[in-house]
Amino acid sequence: AIRSGNVTACHDISGGGMAVALAEMCMAGSIGASCMLGDGDQHAILFGEDQSRYLLAVKPDYATLFAANAEGSGVSFRQLGEFGADRLEIGTAISISVRQLREAHESWFPDFMDGGTGMSQAAE
Repeated sequence: AIRSGNVTACHDISGGGMAVALAEMCMAGSIGASCMLGDGDQHAILFGEDQSRYLLAVKPDYATLFAANAEGSGVSFRQLGEFGADRLEIGTAISISVRQLREAHESWFPDFMDGGTGMSQAAE
């Protein structure tokens, strides 16, 4: 699927969990995403750093075949949502523009070095 170009992005969740991986994918692609959390503890779902778990973005016309191939291979997966628009929305827990994500990501260290908290822009 990757070699054929049907997987357009892939990111492991071991460095901050699903929320961080999705944020990084959105910033890298300059595109938003709308995802559902599913059942369970929201904190664990958003920030659990499970090993050997990945987020994949596949072309929309390939999603059904990808699901069938995963099921047929015994690979557990769950469709989370879709990429599009200009916001990262994860259930009702997170809603932030890709622009705000990028500003917070790129400004926290310079703000910190200037004596700020590095959180002022992210909180606005």
